[in-house]
Amino acid sequence: MANLGSLLAQERRGKVLLVDLDLGFGQLNYLFDIHPEHTLTEVIENLERLDNHYLESILYPIGGNCYLLPAPARLEEAETINAGHIEKIIRYLKENLGFRWIVIDCCHQLDEITMKALELSEALMLVTAQSIPALSNTKKMLDILALLELRELDVEIWANYWDKQHELTVADVESFLGKTIAGTISCDYKQASFSVNEGKLLVETAPRHPITLDLKLMAGKIGQEETPEETNGSRWTWLQSLWRRKQP
Repeated sequence: MANLGSLLAQERRGKVLLVDLDLGFGQLNYLFDIHPEHTLTEVIENLERLDNHYLESILYPIGGNCYLLPAPARLEEAETINAGHIEKIIRYLKENLGFRWIVIDCCHQLDEITMKALELSEALMLVTAQSIPALSNTKKMLDILALLELRELDVEIWANYWDKQHELTVADVESFLGKTIAGTISCDYKQASFSVNEGKLLVETAPRHPITLDLKLMAGKIGQEETPEETNGSRWTWLQSLWRRKQP
């Protein structure tokens, strides 16, 4: 998600906000190798004074046109946050500050926070893996989404850590899920782990790496039917990593 946000900021000609809603175990700050002074907790504590100037002082700049709203620093802080808090913040961010894209990384379960993010989102990207357990979980998630009848939610599936030599092919995955997958992200565990541990985005340090090229394809597909002039306000994308906590 960190790499995707950076690419959107670079290539889509608009401001991007990354929101870490993995409240108990958020890790986006580590992917950028930053130690932000302010987190979502502080915004919650000051809901009554939400305004553009205040939020601009809270959001952490992580490159040209890209900003981060980090998850709480401590688990006990996360436990005080509820869906009402998130809704108020999300609605304000959607209507103010001029972000074209707001990308959310949620936790690995359908709690009230995640459900609220889904309710307020326009697009959902389910990231799965090339294994039967991961695909089984993805299928369960698709079944739940069908029951929720979120008709305006555009759902895409991406397969991460994709190995072309694996016994499961794209056709196998699509047959199992009963749904076409939007794309795959190449498998290079060593390079991805090095990037995460160094706190340096792969799209910046290795712009021609296969993972980077796949992520560029993903960024290009997001909003390909829109131009900045056609969008009034921001478009919401909920990026859900159900089975891999650290995505390239």
